[in-house]
Amino acid sequence: MLDSFVTTSAQLIGFPEDVFRFLFAFIVEVPISIICRYIPLSTDMKYLIYGIIGIFISFFVYSTMTYCVLITMIPVYLIMKYVPTRKGAYACFGISLGYLLTIHIKRMIDNYLGYDLDFSSVQMVLTIKFTTFAFSVCNAQDKEYKCSEHTEKHNIYNYPSILQFFGYTFFFPAFFSGPSMEYTDFVSFIDMSMFKEFNNKLPPINMKAVGTVTLRLILIIVFHLVSIKCSIFEFCEYYILGHKEESTCWFKLLMILLYVEFIKLRYYFVWEFGELLSILMGFGYSGMKDGETTWEGFKNVDIWKMETSDSVRQIVSNWNIQTERWLRYYVYERLNQNKTLAPYKSLLTNMVSAFWHGLYPGYYIAFGTMTLQQKFQYMLYTQVLPLLRNKYGEKSIPIYLYHTFNYIYTPFAQMYCFVSFVLLSFSATFTVYSYTYFIPHIIALSGWMYLSYFPVYKKPSRQETVETKPKEVSTGSPATKETTKSE
Repeated sequence: MLDSFVTTSAQLIGFPEDVFRFLFAFIVEVPISIICRYIPLSTDMKYLIYGIIGIFISFFVYSTMTYCVLITMIPVYLIMKYVPTRKGAYACFGISLGYLLTIHIKRMIDNYLGYDLDFSSVQMVLTIKFTTFAFSVCNAQDKEYKCSEHTEKHNIYNYPSILQFFGYTFFFPAFFSGPSMEYTDFVSFIDMSMFKEFNNKLPPINMKAVGTVTLRLILIIVFHLVSIKCSIFEFCEYYILGHKEESTCWFKLLMILLYVEFIKLRYYFVWEFGELLSILMGFGYSGMKDGETTWEGFKNVDIWKMETSDSVRQIVSNWNIQTERWLRYYVYERLNQNKTLAPYKSLLTNMVSAFWHGLYPGYYIAFGTMTLQQKFQYMLYTQVLPLLRNKYGEKSIPIYLYHTFNYIYTPFAQMYCFVSFVLLSFSATFTVYSYTYFIPHIIALSGWMYLSYFPVYKKPSRQETVETKPKEVSTGSPATKETTKSE
């Protein structure tokens, strides 16, 4: 009966059946999340009920693929229970990422370059969940590992029962779209210890935050419907993938920019909906500010910062935020403390990120292009900007032109990276790049190489700084050092 409803409704709306199931599950989670706020449950019942709801919804969306969760869930739980060491954590990391790779390979074999909804997105979230869990258990026992403030905060000192781990794994608002959440954050929500300002009681729903996220969702839906009604994707693909002679290079670059902007709406929708659920249910709570509750704990994208960034680095920091934190705290930092692997920490972190996304060539082209663009803009930040500041002053026209260039160039650099992420194949990506004469590549590569070999600004040495420092200090306050913000 339910299958008949899904089939009929999907045909009526004009959506593929798998997409309709996914969206319908999202909609159903809204009232469930609100209801769960007001049902007085013990902590153990919360673990059980929230997990069971997650399983039911997963079977509705993914059918028997839900059983695949057990393939990594059970080994991770048992390994870290009996081997809470680095070896155990590395084994869990290998099992989780290895199984994810097999799913990516199967997806490529079954539907190469296809976009049908499959279980890989869920397994991607679970990979982050299980690996952060494993390292958090390991860090709590490993006295030699130097934890950062973030990892120290999320260390797991009391190993969970199988019921707690079950609830964490299948926690329904965070199961489908992600992002992943730390185990300690999940537990602090279940036992209400995260709400210290409210005497460990759930605060009322922040309707202002709900309204803000809802407005963003409405705008995303409207823009997406406009793109469908106006055949934006077909129009852009007509020019960027073919018909080279019918448009100029610059027009194609504009089409790529438009194409990527509308593609991003899909990601924005999923992550904003997840943020809405976190506010309605309460687990996205992140403290108080100016007398109001804040809800940044489950935020996975900052759309405003994304769309107004003046550097690729800012875009990376505000896109898929929770995954970026996973890579930073549980991959990069661990590699940095390994004497053998530390010299290759950036390369290996990028490789893990690429493997996590999949095995299509487009992913690796995207990360390579993004690295090049970041290096170029970093050279601008450390070479050109200081030169202009010293020569013309902070509020001069050259400084204004520098920032204007970055604000204009960054969206094009972003879309040039992201387009291969969408097209996936090498041939399609090469076609797009060749039709636009590799202009962003050439700008970034030539700029980076020139500023690397012919630096236009030399940072004053410590000795030069001391020699030029005034001998008399008018105040008794300690001297402060001006540090340069790293891009």
